[in-house]
Amino acid sequence: MGKTTDKIWAHWKPCGLIHGKQHAICNYCGHKLQTNVTRFKHHIVLCSLAPEQVKNEFRETVAKQSIASEKQKRILSLLELSND
Repeated sequence: MGKTTDKIWAHWKPCGLIHGKQHAICNYCGHKLQTNVTRFKHHIVLCSLAPEQVKNEFRETVAKQSIASEKQKRILSLLELSND
């Protein structure tokens, strides 16, 4: 299943194989994703049901990742401005 030592795993629960690939489910909204720590972090930051404290924990990491889309980066920068 991959590394489960990343702190993001506190917010996801493994849910087994789907089409032969490992997946996990978001503890807040129930969204299922193929197991990928980077994608988990992106989801949590934008999840409408995740607590702000949890989102803040991962915002900086997500903003620095090259995988972040331009749309995600704009959303993150707007969220940062609203928190100031």
